[in-house]
Amino acid sequence: MKQTFHRALKAANDFGYQKENPEALVHGAVISGFLAIAQAMTDQGCV
Repeated sequence: MKQTFHRALKAANDFGYQKENPEALVHGAVISGFLAIAQAMTDQGCV
């Protein structure tokens, strides 16, 4: 859970959402999930 929280904050920060923004965790979680799926698809040769 802690790792997911940190990944979401890092992704939000990397894509321009400030930590103080109340929506940063939501946006960060969506971005982080998308990047994880994209990486898995690339690893499997789907993309």
